[in-house]
Amino acid sequence: MPVERTCIICRKKEEKKTFFRLCQREEKYYWDKTGKAQARGYYVCPEKECLGRLAKHKKIRMEMQDLYEMGKEIEKAEKNYINIFQVMKYSNALSFGMKMVLEEIEHTHLLVLATDISEKYARQLQQQADEKNIPLKYFGRKEELGKLFGKEEVTVIAVKDKKMARGLVDKMK
Repeated sequence: MPVERTCIICRKKEEKKTFFRLCQREEKYYWDKTGKAQARGYYVCPEKECLGRLAKHKKIRMEMQDLYEMGKEIEKAEKNYINIFQVMKYSNALSFGMKMVLEEIEHTHLLVLATDISEKYARQLQQQADEKNIPLKYFGRKEELGKLFGKEEVTVIAVKDKKMARGLVDKMK
């Protein structure tokens, strides 16, 4: 069974390897890039929202250089996903939008939800994903995903290609 940890900011539980690991030295916290420092570990989601809240946290004082480097890692990962979606947008490997995704859920191998999707739709898609055993990941804002497809907003993307879905799931860890 994979080792689970909890984000100290949003309290989300995930596998240990998906998080940034922080350690404490005196009264400052630093980013443990290797994940092997001999110190008490604290974990933070590799998401802009959590990183922004961490920067403002009163008890956890992070080095600015570490926050900057963590932000760069997030941006690098986001660019990779956007590039993949950009290349694949005209293929039959992707579909987007609630109606289209729900119609094609049987052929879906990964669901990618916008981070600012409504709770109602997130619950509905989570239920479908659980029933069909489909991985579900959150990525980007509705406007960012919409730009990829020439739309104002896109709340959900279904990846129908099995190999592509597996590769994205591995990259999103």
